[in-house]
Amino acid sequence: MQSQAVFLDAAGVLLDTAVMPALWHRAVGRHLAPLLGGTAEQWAAANAAALEPWIARVTEAARRAGPRKGSRDAHVAARIAWLTDMCEHVGVPVPADAETVAKDAARICGEQVRAPFGDAVEAVRALHSGGYTLYTSTGQPSWEIAAYLRAMGIGDLFERTYGCDLVDRWKTGPHFYRAICEDAGIDPRRAVTVDDTAIVLDWAKKAGMRTFLLGGQGGGQRHERIASLVELEPLI
Repeated sequence: MQSQAVFLDAAGVLLDTAVMPALWHRAVGRHLAPLLGGTAEQWAAANAAALEPWIARVTEAARRAGPRKGSRDAHVAARIAWLTDMCEHVGVPVPADAETVAKDAARICGEQVRAPFGDAVEAVRALHSGGYTLYTSTGQPSWEIAAYLRAMGIGDLFERTYGCDLVDRWKTGPHFYRAICEDAGIDPRRAVTVDDTAIVLDWAKKAGMRTFLLGGQGGGQRHERIASLVELEPLI
């Protein structure tokens, strides 16, 4: 059955996570200092300090939920806690509209973080030109990944940016891939997905998708392998 849709993970496939933290620190400083007080340097340091706790909160929420709903609210709560931690670090009051400020900050700062992984931009353009419908398949919330794609100039090439919040399912098992395919109206047997983690692709394969492992270690013969994202389009 010929593939019609391509689902791409974000971190390690589209995004270079090695360069993102420094870009985020600067973007947070530029955005929040004039809005809430303090200096850009203070906010950059605050974001560096708040990064690990934010990741830990999201990871723990995903672990507790399993295949159940809850990712949408948990991501919002984690971002509010992230903003609260930073305000305390800088020594300014937490704004009354903390949820709005936190979500706006994630979106606005994300649009300043241009961090394509390798040849991701070229590869996405080739896939789009080849007639494939493109989606993301990341555990990040849709409003964040959409901002990163806009920063790379390829946001308009994606039909929808999943985003576990859009289907309210964590990316922790086959249930996630079944949910995003159902939401997109795509038969999983006509979908390709790319990730840099073999165990995640095991979930996608169990859901019925064709799987490609980019770079990563392990996976045996369970998944097709590509060393670069530009290799994908000729293979499908």
